[in-house]
Amino acid sequence: MAVVVWKYTFSQDLPSISTFSMPIGAKILCVKMMPNGIISMWALVNKSETNLEERKFLLVGTGHTIKDQPDSVGLTYIGTVLDTYQAEHNWIENPPVFVWHIFEVVK
Repeated sequence: MAVVVWKYTFSQDLPSISTFSMPIGAKILCVKMMPNGIISMWALVNKSETNLEERKFLLVGTGHTIKDQPDSVGLTYIGTVLDTYQAEHNWIENPPVFVWHIFEVVK
């Protein structure tokens, strides 16, 4: 079995739900903000797995309301990203810092 790490890039329209086609059995490793301000996620995948599944991930900021989900849908915490990109590129003094939380939307 050929196991590799793949990178998935989130939409820049935050907060949002991003959907990725991932090989079945993919294991989420981490989520980070790249130096260019793009939030990315890395997953351990079986490269020979040809069956894909659609997986959805919600990005929401600290203090932002998470919209009500139907009873059959839950959220599994994946990670938290500290966003200093906006601050570093738009402010000189007292830069704001944003914090984003990533959840997998599960049924």
